[in-house]
Amino acid sequence: MTSIADDAKERFFKLQGKRRINEEYWAYDTTFITSYSKDLTQVNYGISKDHDPLPQINLALLFEETSNLPFYYRKLAGNIPDVKTVLNLLADMENLGFHKAKLVMDRGFYSEANSNELYKYHLKFLIATKTTLKFVKNELGKVKYNIRVWSNNAT
Repeated sequence: MTSIADDAKERFFKLQGKRRINEEYWAYDTTFITSYSKDLTQVNYGISKDHDPLPQINLALLFEETSNLPFYYRKLAGNIPDVKTVLNLLADMENLGFHKAKLVMDRGFYSEANSNELYKYHLKFLIATKTTLKFVKNELGKVKYNIRVWSNNAT
């Protein structure tokens, strides 16, 4: 069996990221892989996206917009929720020299602390939130009668 050395993996991440950083946004997401291995230290019981408590390992990925292919990954313990992975991503991006990335994330990554960190790194980002948050409700309340106007639909 062959394995890829960490320096080769890091070189690949750097080359692929620099190739695309100015032209497109990067989608960040995680997935889980169920495992009953006793030898993998990162296998932990976590709650899968199907809400099943299973022994799993998580995999964080950055995808390029145009190719839809991942060019960065990080293995994570199976019990780490999405919201807790953003600081690792930012540290990795800093180490790889990605300073002007544009990120898109789903609501599982939203927290006030994560938003503040993304601003601190001067990254452009789009992150979904839950509509039940008080500040979201307040802002939606201001536009709720105009937001469903036909002219606001993207074509």
